[in-house]
Amino acid sequence: MKIFIITSLCILSTHLLFGQSYLLQGFVAEFDGMLLNRAKLTITGSKFQQEIRTLPPNAWYSISLAPGTYDVTAETPGYQAKRKTVTIKSADEFLNFEMQPLPLPSRLDKDTLQIGVIYDPPMFWFKGDIDTLGVTYELGKLLQKDIKKPFKYHLIGYLSSPALLKEGKLDILLGGFIPSLHYPKDILWSDPFMNANFRLVVPVGSPINNMEDLKKSEKLVIGHYAEPAVVEWIEKNLPNVEHIGYDISDWYKNLADGKVDAIINEYPYAKESIKPYKDILKFIEEPLNHQSYAICIAPQDFRLLQAVNQSLHNIRNNKDYRKNYKKYLNEEVPKVVEPHIKMGETDIRRYPTRREYLVQPGDNLRIIAKRYLGSEAQWKEIWFLNFTRYELDGLKKLQENIILRLPTNVEEH
Repeated sequence: MKIFIITSLCILSTHLLFGQSYLLQGFVAEFDGMLLNRAKLTITGSKFQQEIRTLPPNAWYSISLAPGTYDVTAETPGYQAKRKTVTIKSADEFLNFEMQPLPLPSRLDKDTLQIGVIYDPPMFWFKGDIDTLGVTYELGKLLQKDIKKPFKYHLIGYLSSPALLKEGKLDILLGGFIPSLHYPKDILWSDPFMNANFRLVVPVGSPINNMEDLKKSEKLVIGHYAEPAVVEWIEKNLPNVEHIGYDISDWYKNLADGKVDAIINEYPYAKESIKPYKDILKFIEEPLNHQSYAICIAPQDFRLLQAVNQSLHNIRNNKDYRKNYKKYLNEEVPKVVEPHIKMGETDIRRYPTRREYLVQPGDNLRIIAKRYLGSEAQWKEIWFLNFTRYELDGLKKLQENIILRLPTNVEEH
């Protein structure tokens, strides 16, 4: 009894001398729940500042503070610092931090974006020495305005363009690019912005008028532009024909001169290129396949990809864009643009994926990565592969019953 009275008096004396104090405590974690041990917290109050760190195994911190208002800043490498204010009155307080990863590095951080374009009417060309014209040019102006970054244009060729993008000399390729297996697998593709189905061009009076005629004809020679997607399509769908690729500006002359039996060219180029030969060549309206043009984005730049896709969405209903689309292509902006993936012809992502996974209740990317790729650290490989498909936001909770693509060989990425 005496011991209790003496102890109580000592505590009361301490409170009178030094004032009451209470615990401020909590944990620091990534927004998906992963605990962040050794995170630094800076607690600042009136005439007071102290740094502490979260401790393993549960990323917990605890500090004794006098009543008052404090600013608490949590910091850890790779994450955005977060600041909160807490007022301690007459009880212990809990203050937890959910940290957001720093944004991925992006070419959006540059002052000017470098844009590669192909000189090829009706997408992009010059009239005289000063006027720049075409659907691509008009689209580029609107993209530049919407993304709020200056564009610097560079005229390039189709064959050299992927290397320039991968080497970092260009940030975006804008024009008649069709996602194809022949492009480097780590190049990103935007949402489609224009239908670009392959069309058939033949001499007036030719017995070839459709796909069935192409398959039945013997010893057929087909001319095409030297672009990877058309080579891929011809070799898959017309394996018995001979085909010749051209990269010259007036390659339709070879059909007019009888050097080839037919031309396969995507719309809208076919409709434009046939104009000088309209009396001797004919354009077959029925499409041979279903595909679209997309914008090429520099490898792994998902922030830029997201910005471009958002801009394309904003631009579709823009009056100026619709006016120029009609002007150069003589048709309205389509309500639905053909997707990249159509009967296996092309694939928006160039990852070698042959596995799929149905998301189960309680799953997150770390769990799936550990189970199927051997390490939680590989979650970003799954994220990269499905980012555009499902608009995944980092490691936030996955929607149940969606199908995720899983990479077959992480080392390749």
